[in-house]
Amino acid sequence: QINPEKLEETVPVEWGYLKIPGGTHQPHQFASTGNQTVKFDLRFNALFSEKIDGIDDLRTARKFLLSLCYPRRGATSVPRRAPPRVLLVWPKVLSLTCVIKSGVTISHEIFNREMETTAFTASIELEEIRDQHLFSEDVRGAGTLRAGPTGR
Repeated sequence: QINPEKLEETVPVEWGYLKIPGGTHQPHQFASTGNQTVKFDLRFNALFSEKIDGIDDLRTARKFLLSLCYPRRGATSVPRRAPPRVLLVWPKVLSLTCVIKSGVTISHEIFNREMETTAFTASIELEEIRDQHLFSEDVRGAGTLRAGPTGR
């Protein structure tokens, strides 16, 4: 696996617009801050594997990424019937608890003579999932180091 060359963060801010009859403008009314998203591509290549048959590493990585899109078996409640959460840690930049936002896209790029994939790129968009409120002062103090070993 080759580390991403680019990491894209987005924090949406949602506004409502007040309509004032006869007004000359529409004042903004803050609605909420949306969930932070992080987009990146992971590149996998069997040639970079430490094993002789690196194709097994690619299969394992692909199955793991796809498994993040499905709920776990045996969930006993509706909230637990969801795909698993992912701890995304990018040292000194962010540490967020996330879920796959809209899916995983895998582009198979290089094949061997048996038509097995020997290189692919996985495009992933994660969305932060929080169980508590987050305020401006929190982000100013800790940034995006909010979960796991580097978070609070």
